Amino acid sequence: VQKQILEINPAWERLLPLLNNVLPLGFPENEITSQMEGDVKARNLHKFVVELLNTMASGKKYLIIFDDAHWIDKASWALLFEIANLATHIKIIISHRPFPESIPKDFVKLKDNNVCLEIKLENFQRSNTSKLISMLVGVNDIAKEVVSIIHDRTSGQPFFSEELVYSLLSSGWLLIKNDS
Repeated sequence: VQKQILEINPAWERLLPLLNNVLPLGFPENEITSQMEGDVKARNLHKFVVELLNTMASGKKYLIIFDDAHWIDKASWALLFEIANLATHIKIIISHRPFPESIPKDFVKLKDNNVCLEIKLENFQRSNTSKLISMLVGVNDIAKEVVSIIHDRTSGQPFFSEELVYSLLSSGWLLIKNDS
């Protein structure tokens, strides 16, 4: 990573330790970054990351995916907000489950500033859970009792439904006989 970054701009060497706050890269602190604290360090990190991404994406288009964003901390939301607003050739996909507490302010600002489009994926209806189970086990007909148990236990959440189906199959609690 260091070599690639310095090939783009050798002057960035003094800022490399800032990236340790985003990725576990282990760059040693230097006389400049060791003096930065709190908001000053955060602002310099944001500016550096946005400049780095804009330079890398120059003439290209990039997509950054943030999965499980419901676990992102406040500082990371602030950085994501800066990237979304200032990185010109970068699109961002943010996937999340319902937030465990209140919705992060920077996520609300992203939506309010029309920087992102929210697409809510709802849990499956019972009929869609049935289709998912059929697809997963490779049969056309699933007993209504099986669909009810899986749908009720997972509230129709597709990922949990899939995991439960595989768990029931591997434990022998779900059997496939005569294509059903």
